[in-house]
Amino acid sequence: VAGKVVKEDFFFSILGRFIIMPLFLFSGTFYPHSSAPPIGRVIGYLSPLWHATELSRWIAYGHHLTPSAIAFHLAYLSTMLGIGLGISFKAFERRLTS
Repeated sequence: VAGKVVKEDFFFSILGRFIIMPLFLFSGTFYPHSSAPPIGRVIGYLSPLWHATELSRWIAYGHHLTPSAIAFHLAYLSTMLGIGLGISFKAFERRLTS
């Protein structure tokens, strides 16, 4: 997103308020994910933060996760990282060469 923004006026404030904050709220970081409404749980499952939170709880507190769940969380995070890096490299390359 940063590579495509031309005039920043309050864009990152809006991004933080309407995209980043809901991801935090629905990812189960601050309260149990199971207590969220159904649409909130779907948003949480799609959020990379929920996958990272689950892995962090497993590492730090011994939260029970099956080996397949650990592999799924790692694969999801790796996939999101690869997609994000690919998109950002192209966006910044276009921006820096123009």
